[in-house]
Amino acid sequence: MRKVIILLIGIASLVWVSVARPLPLSGTSFTGFLTGVSVDGQSGWASANPAWDEEVVDDGTGNKVWRVSNAVTAGSFGDMPFAPRPGGIPADTVNDPVNSEPLFFAGEASTGAAFKSFTGQFNFRSATGAPQPGLRITVSIDNGQGGRQSFVALRDTGLGIDIDTYDVTATGDFIGPITIKSGLSYTEWHTVAMEAKFKKGPKNDRVKYRVNGKLVHVGPSWEQYYRFNQAALHPKGVPVQTLLFRLSADPVPAVAGGGFFIDNVFTWTDDSLDHDDND
Repeated sequence: MRKVIILLIGIASLVWVSVARPLPLSGTSFTGFLTGVSVDGQSGWASANPAWDEEVVDDGTGNKVWRVSNAVTAGSFGDMPFAPRPGGIPADTVNDPVNSEPLFFAGEASTGAAFKSFTGQFNFRSATGAPQPGLRITVSIDNGQGGRQSFVALRDTGLGIDIDTYDVTATGDFIGPITIKSGLSYTEWHTVAMEAKFKKGPKNDRVKYRVNGKLVHVGPSWEQYYRFNQAALHPKGVPVQTLLFRLSADPVPAVAGGGFFIDNVFTWTDDSLDHDDND
């Protein structure tokens, strides 16, 4: 019953999305997944490094979820956990940034992506219901191989769960971490949504960040970072198609077997370019 309720909450929070030409990409409730094993290879999910502390589990209520922690970390991207990548893994980001699958991507017109807006949303809660100091994972709208256009860090402070982000300046420098929500409960489920709007030209893409249905931050995409720091690698820009769950920074072995529960992971595209930052 809880999963049904959470799913309905997730769907209800989609109302704010303008759906001029919507294309749902994927939705995962983990129902039907095998438990006690990695999410890798299950219904399009990927987690290529077997060292990660992650697995599909029963959350104690008969509900299947994905458990993940930063007990093991690395500085890599391609072997990190990814939600389904319907457009595949881009093989040539210079000449063909969407790898001939534009219908599964959103991005600026220069990328060839068919859509202008991308939203990723997921539910999370503490896997233990108690403090796990040092617990931290990051989640980003991504091109499927580490090309990020947004960022949230779920961080256990020992007093609650904070959510941080990083903005990018007009000259491609990072600003942050910026705490956009703090003191979230260990025992309740929470919803995070990131909606990216891509417009032609520099310095004008926007990402809206929502927590539990409320707008908590509006910032730029990371387009300027790529323009100033990775122009040769991404000369046409970076389109997006999925969510990257990254386990980086220093590992915290004490959180092994715990971490966060993740559920109801949605991604979709549309043609909306509404930039009303006050909704």
